[in-house]
Amino acid sequence: MTALGYERYGAGGGDFGAGVCTLMALDKPGPIIGIHLTSLGDCPVCRPGLTAVIAYGRAYVAMADRWWQSEGGL
Repeated sequence: MTALGYERYGAGGGDFGAGVCTLMALDKPGPIIGIHLTSLGDCPVCRPGLTAVIAYGRAYVAMADRWWQSEGGL
């Protein structure tokens, strides 16, 4: 994005794009104002066991797993 001339920007993504946005923010956080993710289940740093896992990301993934176990198969 900076190569395109943007000094500050926001990023958003879902599915595969959630991972891309997350990695963009982790790689070069300075110019990023914020990110909007529509599917944390695909976020590469929201998986258990990774050091960059954030508390609300873990809570969301746990909630989504509980929902999938009780409702997802219907």
